[in-house]
Amino acid sequence: MYKRNLTLLGIAVVSFAFFIISIYAFGFRAQDPGSMSGFQEIWGIKNGAGNVWSEKFAKNAYGLLISGLVFSAVSIIFAFVCDWLAIEHADWGNKHSTVMAMEIVTIFLIALSSILMLSGELVYLTKLAKHFDKSFSDYWKTGYVAGMLIFTLLPLPILATPYLIKTAD
Repeated sequence: MYKRNLTLLGIAVVSFAFFIISIYAFGFRAQDPGSMSGFQEIWGIKNGAGNVWSEKFAKNAYGLLISGLVFSAVSIIFAFVCDWLAIEHADWGNKHSTVMAMEIVTIFLIALSSILMLSGELVYLTKLAKHFDKSFSDYWKTGYVAGMLIFTLLPLPILATPYLIKTAD
């Protein structure tokens, strides 16, 4: 049980790192990390300076991204608690079922954070795609979209890894 929970903790930390890489390294090129000035610049050029719809769209997408990061951080906390419960040598009644339930919740939180991150990124990308009239290649010049999507979806296939590890108990 301990190896499985340690693997789950590793997956939670790696997925959080992948989401950070996805947002700040590949996706959103802004002078100040955390501000979407690069996107507001593009929207301002195409639509004029005080476009309220673009601002609302940006806030919704940014809220989805932040929610994904928060759920990913919560999954790390759940994985730490799973590790602590698995290491604890006390023999209380439903220890195994409690740890298993927390493992399932941790996996659900990682999947939920990946879905929220992907939703936030797709909101940005669809909004930007509507503003480029020339060709589809301009859509890919806004950031490294392929890297951003890959690093967002990469945690999903590795979620089954803890259950491939055989445990002695």
